[in-house]
Amino acid sequence: MENFMLAFIFLLIIIFISRILSEKAYKKLEPTKKVELMELFSGNSTLVFGILIILLMLYFISLYFKLIDPVISFLIYTITIVVLVLLAGMNSYKKLKANNFPASYIQTFLLASALRLIGLVVFFAIMHY
Repeated sequence: MENFMLAFIFLLIIIFISRILSEKAYKKLEPTKKVELMELFSGNSTLVFGILIILLMLYFISLYFKLIDPVISFLIYTITIVVLVLLAGMNSYKKLKANNFPASYIQTFLLASALRLIGLVVFFAIMHY
């Protein structure tokens, strides 16, 4: 349980920093781009977040009930989540580029996405070891 608290606190800090970066970049967008951003991502973020929650629950269930070896479980779920986050990030990046968002906003988006990805990987690493 001690590892869980450490991992969870680390993940929350990373997500908080990521949100601050995203909000600062969002405030710099023109009003029309803000509306366009909301329209582009209104459904996707909820879907990806839901899938992440389900995967995280499956990970904890597999550890709790010892369904598969913890190392294999760690690898499967970490790789799955990393792939999911990367695919979602690539899809978002393509949408931002296709809709002519400012390069500075896209750079901040990529940085915030990378931070969240690192946070998830470190979360699993701390939980496992």
